[in-house]
This record gives sequence, C-alpha cells and structure tokens, in this order.
Amino acid sequence: MTRLRRPTDAGVPAGPPVLVEAAVQDDSLLPNAEDGALMKRWGTTLLDVNAIKASGGTIDKGREQIMALQDLIADDSQVFELRKSGTNHARHVCIGRAKRNDIVLIDDTISSLHATFIGGEVQVLNDNRSSNGTWVNQQPVKAPMEVPLRSGDCIRLGRRVFYYLSGEHMHLLLKLRRKRSG
Repeated sequence: MTRLRRPTDAGVPAGPPVLVEAAVQDDSLLPNAEDGALMKRWGTTLLDVNAIKASGGTIDKGREQIMALQDLIADDSQVFELRKSGTNHARHVCIGRAKRNDIVLIDDTISSLHATFIGGEVQVLNDNRSSNGTWVNQQPVKAPMEVPLRSGDCIRLGRRVFYYLSGEHMHLLLKLRRKRSG
C-alpha cells in the first residue's frame, strides 16, 4: 500500500494497475460525460477514463468526470498496486483480511480471502464467496463469475469502495491533480 503522490517526472513509465480507495463512501452526484446531467450513484461512479485524453494541457469532454474523481479521492487515499506480494502460493493477486493476502484490508466487512484479481491482457475480478459481497459498478459479483475490469470501474468490497485504474490512467490522474493544485 502506498499513499497518493504526485508525479515528479513526466518521463516516468506508468506502473501496474491499482485500486484507489474512495475518500467518501456516501452517495454522490456526478456529471455524466455525454450530456452533463447529474447521475445518482452509490458513493462513486463508473468513469469512462478512456474518453479522457490529455493533449497540449487540455482535457476533452471527460473533464468533469475526472475532476469529480479527484474530489472523491483524498490526497491521503490508500493506493494498492495489483502485484503479487503476499505469502500465499496463488498465481493471482489475492485481497482480504488475512495476512497471507497480497492486499490486506483490516475491516470486519472483508472476508479472510475476499476476492482475487486475475492478471493478463485484461484484469479480471472474482469473488471468493465472501460474506459481505463484491460489486463492480453496482452489479454483484458471485462466484464463480469473473468480471473483466476497465479503468475507472467502481469496486465495492464489503463496505469499502475503490476505483480500479490502469497504471497509465493513474499516472494521468496524478498529472491532472498536480496541474489543478498549481
């Protein structure tokens, strides 16, 4: 786990995909990228981060969404890299309350081995029959279902809410935040 930090070098390559914890877990009103209408969501919203492009320091129509995402992610939000680091022998990244997981979340709504991220060309999430459930964009994930993830997806594990971001999009978010803070 690391804390959100600002990039210092534009030439730094993007890292692995990450989970960024939402700072506010309550319902929020966020703008829809297509028509600007406010959409009621359950603490976070699905972002089409692929629609957000930086060109010459300007941002296209996804600007309102990325700014809303920045407001939902605090400067001290936890960032979890989706990398193998635990003492388990699983081939994939395991997340849960037990110390053997690659990502350990100390929370009574998180199961011992709550969910698994399966890497590859497309990152996939599956629930390991957790007690309090796993959701992607408000849709429950039930074992043995495997849900392919897109950068910007909202993931709820128990009562914890995260955004899944590719390494490239995390880097873009940090660059935009740096620019916004001056």
